[in-house]
Amino acid sequence: MPFAPGAVAFPDVTAIVVTWNPDIAAFRHAWSSYAARTRVLIVDNGSRPEIVAALRELESATCSVIALPTNLGIASAINAGVAHVEQTNPAFYLLLDQDSVFEPDTLPALLEASHALRQSGIGRPVVGPLPVEKESGVMIGMYGSMGLRAGDRQPFATESLYTSGMLVPADLAREAPQKEAFFIDYVDTEWCYRVAKLHGAHTYVVPHAVIRHKVGDTALPLHVRHQPLLVHGPIRQYFQLRNAIWMLACDYIPVRTRWRMALRCLARVSILAACVAPRLTRMRFVGCAMIDGLRGKAGRWRFLPRGAQLGADRPFPH
Repeated sequence: MPFAPGAVAFPDVTAIVVTWNPDIAAFRHAWSSYAARTRVLIVDNGSRPEIVAALRELESATCSVIALPTNLGIASAINAGVAHVEQTNPAFYLLLDQDSVFEPDTLPALLEASHALRQSGIGRPVVGPLPVEKESGVMIGMYGSMGLRAGDRQPFATESLYTSGMLVPADLAREAPQKEAFFIDYVDTEWCYRVAKLHGAHTYVVPHAVIRHKVGDTALPLHVRHQPLLVHGPIRQYFQLRNAIWMLACDYIPVRTRWRMALRCLARVSILAACVAPRLTRMRFVGCAMIDGLRGKAGRWRFLPRGAQLGADRPFPH
């Protein structure tokens, strides 16, 4: 059993937190925002030994750590976490990134919304908080969230949710695992469309429940739909574009949505390749992403330049 009996406020919820070489001080701060409320399973994705050792210092009756031998991607880590704690029979899994910070009332608000939606006849609601970028305070956009207003008390039906903070019914998490071929980017988007179409689930944002999260390394002073253009490293751009192209074959996503996502992603990574150093490396990775995406090559990578190292590009956090 991964957990010993221990007192937490919401014992029916197990948080699965995916880490990869986190800043330990920042992670402890994030962890402290939810650790007293729920059981926590930290799934480490191949961090350095000293980082894993520091994470194990957090182990207790209600917090467990499993260390994967290498970085297998966020989707694989979530699936490993679900399998690891399945025997404890939680009612919900709370999915979290390593730097996500909860407001004090976020988890109670998510549980309350999930219960209310079930009471209203929504059979398989998946709820998530309003994700806010830590530094800018800007709401992080999600597909189908036009019209969403921060602070509203009613759950807002949306097409997708952000992975971190997502409260997933345990039976749905087991029935519809994350698609490991995507590795990192668009894992949440693909999953939300898939469970809505094939598993009868419905996704909702709870606007008065807030989670703070860092997205990207920096931002360009160029706003798209009232949001800054976030800058990721070249390898992350590779996954973003390759997976957006790969989703063109996902027939459970509406055709217009698939093409809109792919074209927007191509435009975004092309702007970054033209404007942000190292430009030549970014251009090469964009080309590799298009080749692998069109050839249907999914997984970590297939066509990246020789010597490209995933670990050098901080794939976590988002």
